[in-house]
Amino acid sequence: MMRLLAYALSVLTVILAALVVPMPLVEFSPGGATSVPEELLEVEPTLDTTPINGDLSLLTVRLRQPSFAEVVRAAASPLRKLQTRQTVFPEGVEGEDYLELQRDEFRRTFELAVAVGLRAAGEDVAFSSAALVAQVVPGGPADGRLQAGDLVLAFEGEPVDTSAELVEAAGDLALGEAVTLQVERDGDEIDVEVVAGRIAEVDRPVLGISLLDVVDDVDLPDGIHMESTRIGGPSAGMMVALTTFDLFSDEDLAAGRHVAGTGTIDADGVVGPIGGVAEKVVAAAAAGADVMLVPAAQEEEAMSRARDGLRVIPVATLDEAIAALRAGG
Repeated sequence: MMRLLAYALSVLTVILAALVVPMPLVEFSPGGATSVPEELLEVEPTLDTTPINGDLSLLTVRLRQPSFAEVVRAAASPLRKLQTRQTVFPEGVEGEDYLELQRDEFRRTFELAVAVGLRAAGEDVAFSSAALVAQVVPGGPADGRLQAGDLVLAFEGEPVDTSAELVEAAGDLALGEAVTLQVERDGDEIDVEVVAGRIAEVDRPVLGISLLDVVDDVDLPDGIHMESTRIGGPSAGMMVALTTFDLFSDEDLAAGRHVAGTGTIDADGVVGPIGGVAEKVVAAAAAGADVMLVPAAQEEEAMSRARDGLRVIPVATLDEAIAALRAGG
């Protein structure tokens, strides 16, 4: 009897351990809304700005490594999404290192977004941008060659200033074609050879990297600062630029509304797609937003989660976002 009881207890222990031990997956779920003017963008009163009438918020997604029980719950919930760790974390980067990499991307994005917003408001801001490797596709052509955080300086000897320039330069690669990229890594400039190949869901040879425009050199006005934050990634770019425009122009874009949004921003004001757009629509609704701006490329996915009371507006550029809010959004 005691042996049977001991066996039953050991089985129970194994089951309980399986329920609580983290699985090799990452769970995505709706995060929250963060007010850009109240919690992120600090502007000293010595600068000539106009108050924001309403609120402009960025949106976040919550990431965590779930236990078995949480995986079961996530699989049954339309508000939670599961991905393998390999598809989320760059090779050799996990945990706090990954979060720090994401926060570094956010800091770089913040400077570029403020500069783009100031320029749209008519301010004279001199800045140059650079193409940052945001992520390397696991198992892709650049895996083991390029690293997240590399700054691409040149492609086949031709200078590269933006991600759009690199995408255009690499647009006609042949399968198996070897190309040389000059990159800055940890303060050193090195040459990296990558052989073009194929990755899932792309029907042409590619390098297998995702890119992000960041500020390489910028002269922002004294008195503009980023508040301390644990937010990471590039997806707040559009909302930081939009908030900067609202503050430094004579326009009232928010017009008493709670405007939420998500999307990257490049040096030309182009709004790019982001991860977790469906979860962010849910977060916007939960935060009581009146309007949500989303990348035009992700309109269909965003609309699939839209509910009454939240108007979802797709935009392809910062100018389109400004025009949409001017028109009453």
